[in-house]
Amino acid sequence: MKVLFVCTANACRSLMAATLARKLSDDKGAGWETRSCGVAAESYFRVPREIRELLKKHAGTDVSTHVPRLITEEWVDWADRIYVMEEGHRAAVVDRFPQAARKTALLDPAGDIADPIGKDATTYAACLEKIRTCVERMLKEEKV
Repeated sequence: MKVLFVCTANACRSLMAATLARKLSDDKGAGWETRSCGVAAESYFRVPREIRELLKKHAGTDVSTHVPRLITEEWVDWADRIYVMEEGHRAAVVDRFPQAARKTALLDPAGDIADPIGKDATTYAACLEKIRTCVERMLKEEKV
């Protein structure tokens, strides 16, 4: 399965989701292909130190060279599923790429996953755990 994760700047939430989903699906033998991007990403954005450290610790992945990417039609068409962090992201994706409507959903069906940017390390860690819970639920629903 090809899964695209979308947030605002592609420096925190979508990057965490794609990295965790790839690791957890590999651990279960599912081998999902994952990508991440943002609806307002700029290549000069940098991944916060807290995110780099969390992903190294929890996924064994070094994201220090990650360059944020803006969502593209090519990536929308590539994805089997698109998961967004906020309802506003879903609206932006579907408005710009109407063909994405049927395959786009909130990562957390209970609501938005708040942006941790600029907050303390505890907030970043809590965001990662919320994303992990959502990804684990996705894997379970896929019966992996």
